[in-house]
Order: sequence, then C-alpha cells, then structure tokens
Amino acid sequence: HLFISVGTIMFTAVLVGRFAAHVRSARSMITFIVMVITIVVLCAVIASYASSLFFRVGRRDDRDKNNLDELACNIDLYGCEACDAEVPKCSEWRTNEIIRYVQAYVKFSGFLAIVSIPPWIVALSVAVSLYKNYSQYQSAYV
Repeated sequence: HLFISVGTIMFTAVLVGRFAAHVRSARSMITFIVMVITIVVLCAVIASYASSLFFRVGRRDDRDKNNLDELACNIDLYGCEACDAEVPKCSEWRTNEIIRYVQAYVKFSGFLAIVSIPPWIVALSVAVSLYKNYSQYQSAYV
C-alpha cells in the first residue's frame, strides 16, 4: 500500500506543479515544493527500510520457519494453501526460497525508490527557481 500512496502523491504533485506553472502562482508552487520534499523523504525512507530489511531477512536468527511461513502467506506467495490455519503453513515453499523471494522483492523496491529520487530533486530545483521568479512577479493592471 505504501507504493500506491507514494504513487498517488507523485501523480498529485505533477498535477499541482503543472497548475502552479500555468497560473504562475507562488503559493501553488510552495505546495508543489512541499509535496516534492515529501516524496524525496518518503523515497529515502523506503530505500533505507528496504536495505535494512534485505540484510535482516537473510540473517540466521530470522530464519524461523514459522515466521517465514507467516510472511509467505502475508505476501500471497503462489501455492501457499494453509494460510487460513491458526498457525500459517506454506509447505510449498522452502525456507531459502522464501528468503530469496523476499530479498529480490525488497531489493527491487529499494532500487525503485532510489531511482525515483533524482528526477524529483531536479523538479525541486526547478520549482525553487520558479518560486523565486513568481514571488517577484507583478501584474500590471491598466
């Protein structure tokens, strides 16, 4: 759900940025700047969480089969059939397969978050520049 939330914020930020640039509104540009800063911070948090989870999942003391079965059921791994039981079991997947799957998923999530940051930093620098111009913009009423 986190990626859907961040994606929604990104889409909304694009719309706000386009609107602010079109109407030349300093106030709207501030809203866009705050949204971009939020996006960059969220992407950095996701990347750092993903990297810590990547290393934590592979540790020996985290390899409890019951915890991994519950994790496999929570992420809806294909073939897990005993997820409705009081103690979830996913006998279709071996422990090392679950760990590799989770590590690949987390690695991709972190990569996606890191790759998303640079374009938003560029957007932030452009937005700050436009804000400076728009805050000094004056309309001449004749």
